[in-house]
Amino acid sequence: MDLSGTLAAPRFEGLIEAIDGGLRFTDPDVVLEDIDIALNVDDSGSFKLSGSVLNRGSEIQLGASGSGIFVGELAATASLAGTNIEAEHPDWKVAVSPKLTFDYGEGKGRLSGQLEIPKARIQINTLPASVPRPSEDVVVLGRDQNVAAAVGPIEVDLDIVIGDDVSLSAAGIEASLTGALNARLDRRGRTRVRGKLDVSGGLVQAQGQTLTLESGSIVYNGPLGNPFLDIRAVRMIENRSPPIKVGLHIQGTADNLSSTVFSEPPMEDVRALSFLVLGRDMEEGGGGGGDSNQLMAAAINLGLSQAGSITSQLKRFTGLDEISAESESEDSFAVVAGKRLTNKIYIRYAYDTMTAMSAVLIRYSLAQRWHLVARSSEDSSMDLMYAIER
Repeated sequence: MDLSGTLAAPRFEGLIEAIDGGLRFTDPDVVLEDIDIALNVDDSGSFKLSGSVLNRGSEIQLGASGSGIFVGELAATASLAGTNIEAEHPDWKVAVSPKLTFDYGEGKGRLSGQLEIPKARIQINTLPASVPRPSEDVVVLGRDQNVAAAVGPIEVDLDIVIGDDVSLSAAGIEASLTGALNARLDRRGRTRVRGKLDVSGGLVQAQGQTLTLESGSIVYNGPLGNPFLDIRAVRMIENRSPPIKVGLHIQGTADNLSSTVFSEPPMEDVRALSFLVLGRDMEEGGGGGGDSNQLMAAAINLGLSQAGSITSQLKRFTGLDEISAESESEDSFAVVAGKRLTNKIYIRYAYDTMTAMSAVLIRYSLAQRWHLVARSSEDSSMDLMYAIER
């Protein structure tokens, strides 16, 4: 290596080599061995880099060339290629096969190429707390809406190919993923993803039952965090002739999901939900309030679009006058069933799905406006109440 120039503007030419090196990252865990890199620089500021690295036996090829190190505008092209490069994390283990190119010139860079993921095991034990996001039409008072977004120096255009050996375990879902995506990041920091992932061969945990994933797809056509989902999960009731298939159809964008219950052969929504949650017809349970509460809670927890229809069917089937849900605070959510026994007596049963506590309330009408209300729960009470109608 020959050095020349001044401290403010040094120049050098020659060869710089790194031979038989090693490097390890801990988060995620990536091991690089047998690092061999050679950098040639001439006195005009042109350079050329070549090298190779091993990752658990898989070779990674590096290359770069360019000009303008000393004077003028820096321009460079770099490439990275490899097969089955492994990285590990407590929540996942992945192998990637990149074929990437990075071009830089006039103060701007562009990363492009293909990133194949032939094998991955993703197991997410805890999901991060969701953060509400304002919609795009929200206007923040006091903020200049006309200020242009900051422009960054890098844009990205990557084709991502998901191979046949990628599995996901998260939020009660175990499934395999395949498909292809195109991910782009512009210089204003806006991310756009287009493509489709197929979800297959897995299980879904819902309302204490294990459902088989019949079909599923995740379609991206815009922001990364709001894809369109279309998933069908089924349960077979084999002790019937013919067997009954019931399931959930989950559909919509991630910000606005809805679910419906379906069955083959077709039947009323409440009966299909009963087979899905209880494994039997409601009629076989005697029409008890416990079944009604469980089915009502399931309809609400699953976000069923037919919740109103199911409520009406439950009331008709059970003979109850009231089936509803109440939330008195952020940590309270109760399913309520009520029945008028006589003109003067009304009884309600409430089960809080978040605290697993229940309460029975009996209301006795003494006169037109006077009522005696007795409540039996963790804190039992009896009150004399006077009602004023407005």
